Amino acid sequence: MRSIVLPVMLFGFIASAAAADNDMPDKLTFPAKTGNVVFSHKMHVDGGIKCKTCHDRKGGKIKGLGREWAHKVCRGCHEAILLGPDKCNGCHGS
Repeated sequence: MRSIVLPVMLFGFIASAAAADNDMPDKLTFPAKTGNVVFSHKMHVDGGIKCKTCHDRKGGKIKGLGREWAHKVCRGCHEAILLGPDKCNGCHGS
């Protein structure tokens, strides 16, 4: 019995995580005065970025999301990992 419980629990965890990711649209568009920002949620998840990097709780909105937050967190992360856009026209005007 014990040998069945762990695989079943593991499958349930993986299936629920996959379902949660499927609830999010692939791309989100954020309007901005300097040009809309198109964000690929799928690209970030597929790239191994953990939910808590941006979200304060799983599946939740991002507390404080706005211009200052995005410039600090998004741009800061891109600069730190040397990957992704870190100049204005890399995100804006998409």
